[in-house]
Amino acid sequence: MFYFRLNRILIHSNHRKTLLRKRDKTDVEIYCFVTTGTHPLPALKGLTAESDEVKKTAMLKKAVQQAVESRIFTPIENVKDNHVLTFGDTGFVMYDDDKIPDEFHFQMVLIGSRNKQRNTAKLLQEVANDAEFPGFLKSAGQLVGVSANPAVAVGAAIGKFLTGYLLRVASEQDDDQLGLVYQSWNRKEHYPHGERKRDDNLDLTGNIRYDYSLFGFEKPRKKKKEAPVG
Repeated sequence: MFYFRLNRILIHSNHRKTLLRKRDKTDVEIYCFVTTGTHPLPALKGLTAESDEVKKTAMLKKAVQQAVESRIFTPIENVKDNHVLTFGDTGFVMYDDDKIPDEFHFQMVLIGSRNKQRNTAKLLQEVANDAEFPGFLKSAGQLVGVSANPAVAVGAAIGKFLTGYLLRVASEQDDDQLGLVYQSWNRKEHYPHGERKRDDNLDLTGNIRYDYSLFGFEKPRKKKKEAPVG
């Protein structure tokens, strides 16, 4: 079994500037995307063998929608400066699997939203209309021929594209980028025994700190019964 958990998120600043302390708060939206070497996005199965460019593009589009549906948190309301998000004694399980993956890619973006009526699911469903989407599909298709594990590489690229898309939309709507995380690990180097726990990690913006843990164990193989002698 294998589990990846978020245990805590500290938001230093909510980026709201107001003279009234009562209004110094914002609603935080959290989006997370996970790709592993064990279970890439279902739509990417067979991507390497597909030579038809039209079908390949259709597979990529479907994979993007599957990533969109994977993990959207419920918005957290009234977040002030130095707000700490905790997820109980055991943390929040972001990903679980029967096997310990050889690769693990994790992206997370936090946005301070000024629009309480936003439909985040609809926002992500409209990603195909983004001006940069065709260029992304082309570059993602090129990864197939140069990556050792194309499905995993494309899945990680999808996560990065979606985080970038969310940040562009947030900027256009005068929302605030509060945090951004890109993490990639491999079992041999980072969790050879299936475990890794790191607290107080600083994100790419320098505005949030987060705790995470990976925990996995292999089920013992059943011994084969020896044939009776004689």
